[in-house]
Amino acid sequence: LIAAGPGIPADQRNDTLVYLQDIVPTTLELAGVEKPEQVQFKSLMPLLKGKQDVHYNAIYGAYMDKQRMMRVENHKLIYYPELKKYLLFNLDTDPLEMNDLAGDKKYAVFLAAMKARFQILLKEMEGK
Repeated sequence: LIAAGPGIPADQRNDTLVYLQDIVPTTLELAGVEKPEQVQFKSLMPLLKGKQDVHYNAIYGAYMDKQRMMRVENHKLIYYPELKKYLLFNLDTDPLEMNDLAGDKKYAVFLAAMKARFQILLKEMEGK
């Protein structure tokens, strides 16, 4: 996501996780309009003005009823509900997601923690 405009510092980079839907509350804030209660996402202005470094602690994604995903910092957990299968990737060392860490015993404790965190996020995002 690239942002430019008055009051937004030039030549700065922030690698924090954001949602595309954050553009709605950002636009509302820029227009001086209060964000309606039903808008769940956050304005990007604190990031753009350098007042905060992290926007979300985790990002959630879904594709129909086939796939769910959680991204936390440099790790991505993918879940296939029909197969009840998890995949785990370190995006720093494996940006193309070719090396699934879910079956690696060295990551068993980390995978369990990610699954638990995923279940909480899943309930939040899908209202279950």
